[in-house]
Amino acid sequence: MITLEIVTGSLQISNEGSVILVAPKNSCAIDVLTLYDEVPFIVIYNKFLGNSTVIFNQPLANCEDSTGTPFDVTSFIAFAEANLGFDTSGGGGNYIPLTGTDSGSPVSGNIEFDFNANLGIYATDGNIVSKFDLNDKPSIIYSDPTDSSDTYLNNSSFNVSSSNSTFKGFSGGQDFSANIGNLDYAQKVYVDTKQPQLSGSGFVTISGTTISYDNNIYVESIVNEFPNSSVTGTLSETLLSTFTILGGTLSEDCMPDIRAKFSKSGDAGNVVIRFKINTVNNFATATQIATYSAVLATDSFLVSRNPVISSGNMNIIIATSSVQSDLSGVSTTESNLSIDVANNIYLFVSAVQGAVGDTTTLKAFKIIN
Repeated sequence: MITLEIVTGSLQISNEGSVILVAPKNSCAIDVLTLYDEVPFIVIYNKFLGNSTVIFNQPLANCEDSTGTPFDVTSFIAFAEANLGFDTSGGGGNYIPLTGTDSGSPVSGNIEFDFNANLGIYATDGNIVSKFDLNDKPSIIYSDPTDSSDTYLNNSSFNVSSSNSTFKGFSGGQDFSANIGNLDYAQKVYVDTKQPQLSGSGFVTISGTTISYDNNIYVESIVNEFPNSSVTGTLSETLLSTFTILGGTLSEDCMPDIRAKFSKSGDAGNVVIRFKINTVNNFATATQIATYSAVLATDSFLVSRNPVISSGNMNIIIATSSVQSDLSGVSTTESNLSIDVANNIYLFVSAVQGAVGDTTTLKAFKIIN
């Protein structure tokens, strides 16, 4: 084996114990590229005279350090970095050390890759790969045994894809809403807090929710149903239908519009309509929040309420007063009920008929926020 070591400031090379070369270490430079040939070689030349003045040229496999440990590529580069010079002006000396650049000595020029060689910069940890590809489709790639994500740029678009079902695409570290201009991409928080600008009036459905708009005032339909449920032949209070307001649907501070449309056939007696609410789906324990007594010969009528919800309370026209709507009951006393809009709220509509021969039908029910 050939031994390479530093002895009193000089590179000393011995072959089976016999010294064959001694040279000042600061005059020596290595050709890094030959270490990465199919058969790695150690090539040392005089850096002051140029890379044509080779003073040592032997296979890496034939060389060892002063302890008798055979060199590999990494250990020999570490030996050269610690002891020998590197020619930065020509020959094989142009390289970035595996240990990185020294502090205060950054790379000051471009690093050029062969465009058609499909090269990249990557790091691995077992089966996990993080890679930056440099080719006709520059890509940032992350992959592990269960997931692969790919972000790349081509001449027509910027694409993001992933096999991870929970992948979110672009995600910000903070809210940039205040900085967004006309040509900037918006974050979800910006979309959630800004109303769309529509003109005129009509309806639009977004993610299954119907929103009506009129003169740029937007109203979300929380409940919009047509039960057509009826009661006839009884004078007992009869539940016509139950409606659910899902937790979190109503704002903590809001004034929802509750509307129910009825039809009544027969004029033998009046009919009393009642609205009740509960935090569980139980009509028997529900709290009454509205009452309206329709006259004998009414064919169709609308009952509505506009309660004010704020700070966990609902202010609404007192339930024992027969009032058709807030417009017709402007001087009526209000009651105050506790309500938690974060949880489900169940709203029940019932009827008590004054004559068994009449029929009362709940035709439509809507809650808009």
